[in-house]
Amino acid sequence: ALYGTVDAAKLFYDNLTSFLVDELKFKKNRYDACVLNKTINGTQCTIMIHVDDLKISHVEESVVTKVIESLSKRYGELIPLTINRGKLHDYLGMSFDYTKDNQVTVHM
Repeated sequence: ALYGTVDAAKLFYDNLTSFLVDELKFKKNRYDACVLNKTINGTQCTIMIHVDDLKISHVEESVVTKVIESLSKRYGELIPLTINRGKLHDYLGMSFDYTKDNQVTVHM
């Protein structure tokens, strides 16, 4: 009954960030509370949050897989998480194109 309300979004954000910080040891970005970072294998792993949509990035695919597995164990029991991988992404009304090395193109 709470889904779609401001209260529900805040409760989920609090629950999610607590899990990421307390259990997975990510740190909130001091400039944007919807961005969390953790150094894994010497490289930064970043999670961006928008309500219940997450964008996870790291240079190693296996690191992203492990983070997704942890999130799936916690949040994917009733309904499996939707996972998109690759060089092209639609995210929150934007298209992200990573097909060129060392570059991202964003379209809206």
